[in-house]
Amino acid sequence: MLLEPVPQLELTSDAFTDAINALYNCWCQNTQGGEWQDVSIKPIEFGGSMLRITKKLLQEAPNSSRGLPEIMEPETTEDDEEALHRAPAISSRTTVIYDIIYSTTYRVPLLYITLKHSLAQPVLSLEEVYDALVPSLQRHQLQSVGPVGSLSMTEHPVTGMPVYLIHPCRTQEAMAAVAGERGSTLVQYLMLWLGLVGPSVGLSVPFELAEMVVKQEGF
Repeated sequence: MLLEPVPQLELTSDAFTDAINALYNCWCQNTQGGEWQDVSIKPIEFGGSMLRITKKLLQEAPNSSRGLPEIMEPETTEDDEEALHRAPAISSRTTVIYDIIYSTTYRVPLLYITLKHSLAQPVLSLEEVYDALVPSLQRHQLQSVGPVGSLSMTEHPVTGMPVYLIHPCRTQEAMAAVAGERGSTLVQYLMLWLGLVGPSVGLSVPFELAEMVVKQEGF
C-alpha cells in the first residue's frame, strides 16, 4: 500500500517572523552566547522583520590550506609608511554580519553576508570572502551550485549596500531532504535551515543556544 506524502511546512512571511522571534527569545535567555556576539531583530520598511547575527571572524581562516598570514595584520612602525598600505583585507578584527531575510519569491529564508573591518577599502572580492569564511571541504559545493546554493555579490534588499548572498535555488530541495518527510515546527525549520546553509559560510549555531531551542521546542 502506498503512503500519502506528508505535507511540507509552508513558510510564509508571518511564519518566518514568528520563527526568528522565537529564536531571538531563546538567544536572550541564553547566558552563554558562544561565538555569536549579538543577535537582533530588525524591522523592514516594506514589511516584516529580519534576523541579524553578528560574530567576530576567527583568528584562523576556515580554509586552513591557505594559512594564517592571510588574516594576520603585519607589524608596522611609524616610519614604515609603505607597510601601512599593505595591511591585508581580512584581519582578526573583522566582524561578520549575517542578515536572514524572508524571500517572497522563493518562500524561503535568504542569507546575506557583510564583512566589516577597520580598514578603508572597497568591498571584499569573492575570493577574499571564500578565504575568510568558506571551509575548504565546502568550497567546491558553493562554487558548483551544490545543495546549499551558490555564493555571489548582490544588493542588500534593506540597506541597498553591496553584500554577498547564498542563492536559494536549491534550498527547497535540500530542506525537503532533511525535514520534508517528518515535518517540523517553525523554529525547527529555521534551525534545520541554519544547520544546512550556515556552516558553508562560517555560521554555526552555538551549542548552548541549540540546546535551549531543543529544550523549549523539542526535535
